[in-house]
Amino acid sequence: MMRRAVLFVMLLLLSSAVVATIVGCCKSSSSEKKSVQAQEREYDTAIANFTEALRLDPKSVEAYYGRGMTWACKGDHSRAIADFNEALQLDPKLAKAYYGRGVAWGCTGDNGRAIADFNEAIRLDPQLAEAYGDRGRGYYQTGDLDNAIADFTEMLRLKPRDAFAYYSRGLAWGKKREYDKAIADFTEAVRLNPQHAKAYQNRGVAYFYMDKQDRAIADFNEALRLDPKLSEAYFYRDLANKKKRRPATDGRM
Repeated sequence: MMRRAVLFVMLLLLSSAVVATIVGCCKSSSSEKKSVQAQEREYDTAIANFTEALRLDPKSVEAYYGRGMTWACKGDHSRAIADFNEALQLDPKLAKAYYGRGVAWGCTGDNGRAIADFNEAIRLDPQLAEAYGDRGRGYYQTGDLDNAIADFTEMLRLKPRDAFAYYSRGLAWGKKREYDKAIADFTEAVRLNPQHAKAYQNRGVAYFYMDKQDRAIADFNEALRLDPKLSEAYFYRDLANKKKRRPATDGRM
């Protein structure tokens, strides 16, 4: 019995450590990500260990939660949701399980269910910064820009050095055509994460609509240096070069 308990704890600790390294996978820039093969090995190892932990203790909330997060990062959202459901059946007050399930719903495009789960996560744990960030992303995708900005701002109050929150709030400001505020947030995002190619790209777009074409082109160049596959950066860089010889025109991000 003692060996069984020790093995269970070791499996849970090992797999939880793996999840801690991959939980932010959806927010990392392409230059930060490991190779697909390395990620898949980590996911498969974590899932196998959590599954073994559940064989040893079928009522382990942490094992269901950890396996759910791993399925979510692996892109198998139906299995992730099933594991979060099990975790919540065992512990209906587990805020992080509502958060994880909300992430999975969001990845399936069901922003309504995602926002509902983030609401419950925040009700249970008002200090859960990531829930504000992902709820903000849900609001952004549904066009509720004011609530999106409010949530990204709250996330930054809790995590002042989060590049994802600055970048996301910058996108929302850009949609509202408040380009000065968008540029300020994208600038902070690249200060915190100089490898954030899309932050350079979208700051360039903001400069483009402010008719600051030299700055826009510089940002598109840097974005493409970091990620040569950003088609939008090529598109806007071409427009910026042409627009340098034209009068300013307003537009949208």
